[in-house]
Amino acid sequence: MAKILLTPSDYSAAMEMAKQRCIEALLSNRVDKVSSKDWYQDHEMHLKGAVGELALAKYLNLYPGYTLNNFHGMGSDVSGMEVRCRHRGNYDLIVRKDDDPNKIYVLVRGIPPEMEVVGWILGRDAMNDRFLEQHGGFGSAWFVPGSFLNPVESLVKK
Repeated sequence: MAKILLTPSDYSAAMEMAKQRCIEALLSNRVDKVSSKDWYQDHEMHLKGAVGELALAKYLNLYPGYTLNNFHGMGSDVSGMEVRCRHRGNYDLIVRKDDDPNKIYVLVRGIPPEMEVVGWILGRDAMNDRFLEQHGGFGSAWFVPGSFLNPVESLVKK
């Protein structure tokens, strides 16, 4: 597990990216299939994602991509990896049925400015029945506890 401290400038950049993603979704009439309820919730979801991506990029010494219109099959969040950001310290990494089993999924947890890159797992390893749960009323998904993730230190840093 690696602790990452975001700066006010980092947070500002993540907020801008979240805003741009939210606006693009609104203009394209796209609604998040999992958690979208209203514009506030959409912005919060995009902000969590951008903050998690920034924390991982910072850990790996990479410039964050801050992509727009980057959905399933269209690319990855950071350097070929998918980032799953959770705001509570005990939350698990989520992998859903339509996620790519060949990608690496990285769990980032925290609330800015203090973030932690917890670990990673290949999608196919996460898609194990022992992790299949139904949390939050969004249907079944694989929830992989941090203790089952590969150490973040095994990710290659630039």
